[in-house]
Amino acid sequence: MIYCTPRGTNKVLKIDPTNDTTTLIGPDLGVINNLNKYVNSILAPNGIIYCTPHTSSSRILEIDPNTDIITLIGPDLGSLDIFKYSCMFSTTSNILY
Repeated sequence: MIYCTPRGTNKVLKIDPTNDTTTLIGPDLGVINNLNKYVNSILAPNGIIYCTPHTSSSRILEIDPNTDIITLIGPDLGSLDIFKYSCMFSTTSNILY
């Protein structure tokens, strides 16, 4: 499966390349035009995809590929009109930065 994080749309896009289908999954994350919700993501060692908030989101987006459950996690990281995070990486100790 391939998961596309919402940049200017309201849901996560799931692509199944084995049968050429697409599905919108998760809760409605709202639409804010011309701003970037999530512009990067990483598959963590625990099998979960984490997405850092960029401009028009304030919490980390968590995608569980095993269940297709989409969750906003962690504290509010601030205003919806400022740039926040644009990259993420994993360490050998399985910590995400």
